[in-house]
Amino acid sequence: MWTIGSGLATPWRTLAVNAAGIALLVARPRPRVTPAVGWLGALSIFGISWERSTRESFRHPDRETTPLIASGLALSIAMALLGLGQKRR
Repeated sequence: MWTIGSGLATPWRTLAVNAAGIALLVARPRPRVTPAVGWLGALSIFGISWERSTRESFRHPDRETTPLIASGLALSIAMALLGLGQKRR
């Protein structure tokens, strides 16, 4: 679980890259970091959708995991749209 993550948690390396990218964008926006964070969000969408627990949670919703998975998916979609939707100057 520490190296490859679990059905509801990404590996720590991915979380570290995500946190570093967001910290860099908050500190001082950089043109290369924005699309990188967007691609990370896009890959997160794929990773979340790939998990069996996600499919089961949306087929048979429950009060514990469905909101957690839905919010993670929504935040990944937002991150991808904001990062990849930026127009180049």
